[in-house]
Amino acid sequence: MATDATLRPGGSYFMVAFEDASFRRPIITTLEYIGPQTDGVSHADGAGYIFRLVGSEGDQLMLEQSQIWQALDIEQLIQKLADFRDGEIQ
Repeated sequence: MATDATLRPGGSYFMVAFEDASFRRPIITTLEYIGPQTDGVSHADGAGYIFRLVGSEGDQLMLEQSQIWQALDIEQLIQKLADFRDGEIQ
């Protein structure tokens, strides 16, 4: 899982969600890390981290410090998909 120390501007990250409550249909979103939030708006848990939604018209997603664990690098994505394949996601 990403931390503020491991995020690299321009790096690719992934978020995995599931369409259904029984975890049968994963949805994978590809993100490009842009950098820390710089607009001066404060958030409940501190810093914000800006990602571009790859494949969009430039749409962006801001994750707060408490949310960046959801941004997976490629190795973490592979492990998450292996867990899904093996029925270990619940």
